[in-house]
Amino acid sequence: MSDQVRHSTVVLDPQTNILTLHGDLEGRYVLEEERPDGALVIRPDLSLKGILERHGERQLTGEEIPAFLRDLPTDDEG
Repeated sequence: MSDQVRHSTVVLDPQTNILTLHGDLEGRYVLEEERPDGALVIRPDLSLKGILERHGERQLTGEEIPAFLRDLPTDDEG
């Protein structure tokens, strides 16, 4: 573990155990375990929402899907 001090804000959703970190550490994490000594074990949120947020993306709305698909190049089949 690094001796470097990190500064982050942590927001926990108690219903889902999803942690959102802001600061030196950024992103959505899942609280895996709370140890007797108070240590927390977290892992990156691998849900679709977590992956999209990590890359600055979002899901398309129902209204956006036809326009997105219309702009795709054809594969010259058919």
